[in-house]
Amino acid sequence: MRALIPGRGWDLTLRQLAVVLLVHDGGAPRTCCALAERLAIPRPAMTRALHRLAALGLVRRATDPVCRRRVLVRPTTRGRAFVGALRRCLARDAC
Repeated sequence: MRALIPGRGWDLTLRQLAVVLLVHDGGAPRTCCALAERLAIPRPAMTRALHRLAALGLVRRATDPVCRRRVLVRPTTRGRAFVGALRRCLARDAC
């Protein structure tokens, strides 16, 4: 994965990669709790993963305007580019 983003030094865990792929699957924005449930991981672990991914610009977190206690996770342009590059790399089998 480092080859996909030269010079960045990004080192994603498998959990972080799973979160990025799930957020960028084309569905509606998801809550932190829904993502944790879907991937069967504890909520604190999801929060840590989202914090790291947001810092890298691969996802965006925002307060839900309907229920301010919930956090919605949305795709970003940088995240879409990353997922697209990863898919092209896997399709070529040249990662």
